[in-house]
Amino acid sequence: MVRFLRNWLVLILAGILATGIAIAFVPLSRREETRAKSELSLLLEQAFTTVREGKTYADPVVAAEEENLMSKAHAIVRFLEYDDSLLQTDALNAFCSQLSVDRIDVANLQGELIASSDAARVGLSLADDESFGWAMAAADDPAAELLQTDAADRSLLYACAGRTDIDGFVLLTRDDPFVDDALEKSSTNELLSKLPYNGDLVFESTAGGADGAFYDKGCLCIRQTQDGATLIAARTTADVYRMRNAALAAFGVIAVCAVICGIASYLLRLEPVVVLDETGADEAADTEPDIAIPKKDRGRRGDLPESAEEREIETQHERAKKRAPRQIKRTGRKKPPDGGSQGGEESFEQMVE
Repeated sequence: MVRFLRNWLVLILAGILATGIAIAFVPLSRREETRAKSELSLLLEQAFTTVREGKTYADPVVAAEEENLMSKAHAIVRFLEYDDSLLQTDALNAFCSQLSVDRIDVANLQGELIASSDAARVGLSLADDESFGWAMAAADDPAAELLQTDAADRSLLYACAGRTDIDGFVLLTRDDPFVDDALEKSSTNELLSKLPYNGDLVFESTAGGADGAFYDKGCLCIRQTQDGATLIAARTTADVYRMRNAALAAFGVIAVCAVICGIASYLLRLEPVVVLDETGADEAADTEPDIAIPKKDRGRRGDLPESAEEREIETQHERAKKRAPRQIKRTGRKKPPDGGSQGGEESFEQMVE
């Protein structure tokens, strides 16, 4: 058994460890993946809420700047009502500088520009331009007040007011820096940059692709689309399965320690038994009497051939017998009485006997 454990101990430990890891790998992986998906989904919900609330931050600024631009359009209408010479390009440029607007256009009933701060635009028909078709509603309505923002850039504002002296309207255009700043602060990227990610990533994605979970570039990603915006939350696979890897490593260490302790306990119980058996055998060999087998008996016993050791033992036994002192048999002679006629020689002879 000891030899078996010595030869196969490493393989046994590796097999136990691999089996335990294989059994625990799948359920732990599924649990960690489910937990990561749930946390990423919650992060996306928080991101969409932040984006929706942030989009409204610019609305008050846009409304205030539109109202300001409309008041400037009414001022231009009043100036033109009293002085038509203000339709000159230079005069309109002066108004643009004083009122902080980018362009002033004056159109007639047909929507043709009869004056503009940009001389190249004079004669342009707004009725034929789809981008300004909405302004034709103010051509014959002196009380018209129309506001519009550019579809591609919300900071580009338009204000259209009907003329009170003749049929036509005044169109003011302004790329408002205050609106642009408000829109920048309420942009999706800016709002997402202030969101606490806790090591995860949240970014805006282009439209396209199905919503759901997927793996890409070593990350677990969740894609969702709400209110026309598509966001993706991502977490690296190392962070997703960090707890699983730690649990498997701990399990492996515990398994190896348990096996080593079990084998050590077995060996500790096995060693005294082996020592006891060897000690008992030695004591039995020491206490067994040497029995000399006569040569005549050895010849008869074919199963006990005489060896060199046996001959050596027999030789030593014969030498010990020759060297042993000779034993003298005592006779039944009575000890003479004290003071007898025999002298000292007779007493000495008795002592020798």
